[in-house]
Amino acid sequence: KVVGPILNESGLDELRKQLAETLRTFFNKKPTPLNVDPDKVDRYLLSRLISNLETQTRLPGAPVNLSAIHEGWLTGMSPAQWMRFVEDNWPKESAKQFDVPINPFSFSSWSILGTLSLIGGSTEVPKLHKLLGPHRMITKRHTQRLVKWLEEEKWINKQFNHIPFSDAKVFKLKQDRLGFGRLSLALWPLRGSISSWRRANPQGDWEHALEDILSNPRIPGYQLKKSLNDVFARLSILTSGHDDCPVPKNEAELMIWWKMPPP
Repeated sequence: KVVGPILNESGLDELRKQLAETLRTFFNKKPTPLNVDPDKVDRYLLSRLISNLETQTRLPGAPVNLSAIHEGWLTGMSPAQWMRFVEDNWPKESAKQFDVPINPFSFSSWSILGTLSLIGGSTEVPKLHKLLGPHRMITKRHTQRLVKWLEEEKWINKQFNHIPFSDAKVFKLKQDRLGFGRLSLALWPLRGSISSWRRANPQGDWEHALEDILSNPRIPGYQLKKSLNDVFARLSILTSGHDDCPVPKNEAELMIWWKMPPP
């Protein structure tokens, strides 16, 4: 895109504004890669994060790490119940004032909460931003703003930094929000469909959301099929989230998993 030209001195401010908007648009664009499957890349990065969780060692006397990856991260709730819980507890008015997403189903909300859910210890903004990877990437500025807001709203806990001479703030996702973070990673390929369903059905029952999305898709059939296959692949990495519960492998099993809490 060409911006300008400068016609006179007063046009310099307008040029600066146009340049800023053009550059912002360019850096925020997320064109689909032509030679690689973005979800496959993201699943590889998620596997790396999980591997890091599994290989972490605990120093004698340190608190027990409660965020084991393999089992139980849905903490006895169904995905539909988690959606309702998070929607009911998202501070919408505060979000407007902080210029962060006013609902928990936005790209950036899922990106930050999901990534934090796979970090075993505490982290800081630069490290968190790097761990987003290309598929979950948002700007560093937006990352900082969202993290600060989540801290004020008690969704993440500020931690003491044990690194000498370091002033960086470190933080960790609260344990009672971890389930939604990992769920957002599992359902990432369907995030747009879930968000669209909620906008179209503001009073709809979350138990029926997935069934509505699959029976009345707003995206082409081939795209929906790929999204479902990507969800199955993600669940094979993240587990079903329930103790001793197999990962769903088809649409029917996915709908049962979506609305039924474990027995």
